[in-house]
Amino acid sequence: MKAGHDVELIWTAPGDDNNWGQGTLYDTRYSSVPIGFDTLNWWHSAIRVDSVPEPSPAGHQDSCLVRNLVIDSSFYFAIKTSDEAHNWSDISNIVEIPPLFCMDITGDDLINILDAIYLLNYLYKNDDLSLSLETGGDVDSSGDINILDAVFIIYFCYKDGPPPDCRH
Repeated sequence: MKAGHDVELIWTAPGDDNNWGQGTLYDTRYSSVPIGFDTLNWWHSAIRVDSVPEPSPAGHQDSCLVRNLVIDSSFYFAIKTSDEAHNWSDISNIVEIPPLFCMDITGDDLINILDAIYLLNYLYKNDDLSLSLETGGDVDSSGDINILDAVFIIYFCYKDGPPPDCRH
């Protein structure tokens, strides 16, 4: 997850014929509904990502940015690849981006350094801020709101740290 509502997907390009060559086209989709057992129905009802690059040679890294997602929902992403004969691969492994509302300390629907500053004010300035384990603040899921939660936010925003699991 990038700052705000954007997710950057990064993957290794598959080959055209097994691990060799180069695919011709990607089809990347996402949904807030888990994939379940009916993958074909999920695929057809999922939202297509427009900003997908052409495939790189096998083994190289590809990426795309998905913009304007809501931070209080989980999202599930999958990719298919086509070759020059329009043979499509199976659906890739599914990647889940969990809800991130517990990091939105300021309540502005963005995740950035202001959330860490707000949390530090709560912890050390005794400001009258309303944070609780239910509304957010326990970013690292430790069961307590402390300095490590601010560190988690900074690491996530600026060092590609892992996203929190706000479902706890």
